[in-house]
Amino acid sequence: MTVSGAPTTTRPRSGTSDILAAVAAFESWLSLGSFDIRQRYRRSAIGPFWIVISTAAVAGGIGFMMSSIQGRPITNLIAYIIIGIMIWQFLSTALAESCQALIGRAAYIKSLPQPVCANILRTLWVQVLIFLHTMILYPFVVLFTGIPISGNLLMAIPGLALLILNLGWMSVILATVSARFRDIPLVVGNFLSFLMFLTPVFWTASSSNSNYLAAIDYNPLYWLIQLVREPMLGNMPVTLQWVGSIVMAVVGWTVAALIYNRAYKRLALWL
Repeated sequence: MTVSGAPTTTRPRSGTSDILAAVAAFESWLSLGSFDIRQRYRRSAIGPFWIVISTAAVAGGIGFMMSSIQGRPITNLIAYIIIGIMIWQFLSTALAESCQALIGRAAYIKSLPQPVCANILRTLWVQVLIFLHTMILYPFVVLFTGIPISGNLLMAIPGLALLILNLGWMSVILATVSARFRDIPLVVGNFLSFLMFLTPVFWTASSSNSNYLAAIDYNPLYWLIQLVREPMLGNMPVTLQWVGSIVMAVVGWTVAALIYNRAYKRLALWL
């Protein structure tokens, strides 16, 4: 397969330079990520739309259960739950897959002088594409629940951009640490399963007791979910969620660059 983008003949000397070179070579990993999707679902009748069906089934089941428990009409809950699960699946799968981003492409990394970080961005891009496939559910949710469509919906675009930006630095850290410590992918997978129940994905923050409500307000994963979910529900995320996510992105990428820079020259040995 041929991809566009200027290939590098020598690998960048530092981790920071590698990250910047990977970003500059975006055409390459965008094309390779799209190729990965086609290969993954090559012999499947409906391809990534199996994920759409799975998401709808899980969200519908949880919606009926929560409706019975809380005694609320399912139409009041189903939009919140479906959109929340769509975003959570994107977030959690992106982080889990990032742990294998370098390990799974060790031979490729050792044999070609391309930016190593491009493999991490390629893995993240695959999950972005899968998430965009699940967005086909949204028009049906709107029709079923009567969500008001307003200008607030447009705020989901910068919200999604901030979510992806934050997933980027998290992926860089997890991929780097996982290359050194092979138990990290298992730890991350189990921890994400635990976090799903601590984060208002399919239950509302208002349904929790007042003692836990303060902890929810400062849950960074909740901020990232709300940046996309609230506009899709016709609402605006609160200022704390915007500011917190922006600050988290700046601090996170700074920390990720430091960690990646420190580990960069030893990555090939670890792999």
